Amino acid sequence: MKQAFPLVLLASTIALAACQQEVAEPAAPAATAGPATTTAAAPPEGARDVTLTSTGLILVDAVEGRGAATSLDFGMAQASVLAAMGEDFPAPAVSTNAECGAGPMQFARFGALTLNFLAGELAGWRADRADNLVTSDGIRPGIMLEQLQTERPVELANSTLEGEFDYQSPDGGLIGGFTDRQGTVLSLHAGTQCFFR
Repeated sequence: MKQAFPLVLLASTIALAACQQEVAEPAAPAATAGPATTTAAAPPEGARDVTLTSTGLILVDAVEGRGAATSLDFGMAQASVLAAMGEDFPAPAVSTNAECGAGPMQFARFGALTLNFLAGELAGWRADRADNLVTSDGIRPGIMLEQLQTERPVELANSTLEGEFDYQSPDGGLIGGFTDRQGTVLSLHAGTQCFFR
């Protein structure tokens, strides 16, 4: 019986040393990740501003080596529009809606700008607030409706959609939009849309 205590003590000491040995072992190095691949990369340096019109849009401030502006008019082929946008903007988020009143539509969202396509052609655009989006007459989402009314003929829409309005642009066409309850213009649009009223 007198020898049992030293044996138990010796076994406990060995077990403790083994535990300390396990804790002291360095962890395996973390796997090194390869380069990230994503379609939502930041816009390249020199990306163009976009001028919004009632008949389409114009890409301006071209990067060196190309023309000063590229017009993308309603009715232009979808492939050509996306190719032009792809020269300066990241790949868009694409979605479809088969239940639009005008027919099945596809949407390509480039950040705050959404392009609407119908039957393979550019049919409309919708713009939220962004520094590089402005109409040909200098109107941007974020402006107060009161200010817009002092500058352009504005008509409030008789619609089930809250805050809907239209105004006449300098080219004689209509640009629409929506405001919040405080009268801030949240977005602008032109051409064929997919709004459910």
